[in-house]
Amino acid sequence: MRVNVAKVGMELVDKLTGVAYKVTAIEEPTKGTVTKAVAAEILDEDDEREPQEITITADNDRTYRITKWVPDEELHNANIVNGILQVDGKDVVMGSIVAKTILKVFPGTIVFSSEGEEAEGRDIIREYMPSRDRMTVLGSMEPTSVVIDDSDTRVIYGFNITKDIEVEDGDKKVKKTVFDRAGLYVLTKGMLDYQDLADVELGDDYDDDYDEEEYENNDSIYGVDGFLGFDLKNVIKAQGDKYIYVPQIDNEKGVMYKVYRVTNRLSFNGLADMPGKLVAVTGNRTSAKNLGKAIFSGEGFKKVDNVIIRSNELNDYIYLVDAIRDAASDTNTYVFATEDRKMKTVIRKMTADRGEIVTIED
Repeated sequence: MRVNVAKVGMELVDKLTGVAYKVTAIEEPTKGTVTKAVAAEILDEDDEREPQEITITADNDRTYRITKWVPDEELHNANIVNGILQVDGKDVVMGSIVAKTILKVFPGTIVFSSEGEEAEGRDIIREYMPSRDRMTVLGSMEPTSVVIDDSDTRVIYGFNITKDIEVEDGDKKVKKTVFDRAGLYVLTKGMLDYQDLADVELGDDYDDDYDEEEYENNDSIYGVDGFLGFDLKNVIKAQGDKYIYVPQIDNEKGVMYKVYRVTNRLSFNGLADMPGKLVAVTGNRTSAKNLGKAIFSGEGFKKVDNVIIRSNELNDYIYLVDAIRDAASDTNTYVFATEDRKMKTVIRKMTADRGEIVTIED
C-alpha cells in the first residue's frame, strides 16, 4: 500500500507477519495528503489482549497490503444469466462481452470469466466494481483450470494439459499421450498473474506437430514414455499458503518439486529435491531467500538445509525452533517442536570411521 491512500476504517495485513490491522486515525498536514496512519490489530472476539498499534508512514507503508477498502465494503450478490452479469439483481451493461463464470467475489469487486475471441482458446478474466460501474481486463486463463487454493484474499488455479501424438512402433504407428503445458494462476483483487510450470524441451527446431523421433530420443522428463505433466492434486502448500510445491519428477530415486512463492504475484524460487514423497513443508524459519530453513516432511524423513534425518519419531514435530552448527566438531543440532510445544533434539555428527551418527533426544 501507499500511506497516502489510507482512510479510517481501512483494513490491511502485515506482509511480514500476516497480522491484520484496521486504520483508526490518519494525519493530513498538507492539502489533504495523508502522511501518517495509525492502525490497531484486529483481534478475535474471545481475544482479551490489548490490540497492538502500529504507525504507517512512507518509510514502511509497502510492507502492508490493503485487504479492505473503505469506499465499498459490500460483498455483492453476483450471477450470470445468458451471458449477462447480474449484480444485486440488476443487469450490468455488457456491450459485446459474453460472461461465462463468476470466479470470485471480493469486497466491492466481482471477478468473472468471459469468452475470448483473441485469447487463443483462453477465457478473458475481467473485474467489475459496482461502486464505480467499472470493468477491467485482468488477463486470460485456460478454461480447464482448477482451483488449488481459495481464501478470502485470493484464488490459486492450476492447469495441466496433455495431448495425443502418433509415434512409430515397429511397422505401425501408435498413439502416445505426452505432456503439453501446465501453469499456475493467482487471482487477487485487481490482478491475475500467470506462471509457467514447465516447457517441453525438444530442441530448437521442433514445431507444434511434434517430431516423434526427436521426442523419443530426448532426455527431457516429459518424454513419450515418461512424465505426463503435473498432478495438481499433489500440490503441497507450505507456510500457510506462502509457498506451493509442484511435483516435477516422481520416480524410484526421489521427487523433485518446483517451488513457487505466492504473494500478489507468483515467483519461482527454485527446486527442492526430496529423498521420498513430500508430505508437507512447515517451519518458522523460512524466508523468500532461504527456503532451506524450512522443514521438508516426508514418509519417514525430514530434511533441513541439506541434512536428511531419517526417522519416524519426528512426524508430529513440524516446527524448527533452533538450529546450531558446530564446524569444529562437524555437528549439526536441530530442535523440533510440535503444535503443543513438545520438543525433540536431533544431533547429527559426522565421524571419520562410522560416517553419520544421528541421535534423537527428548
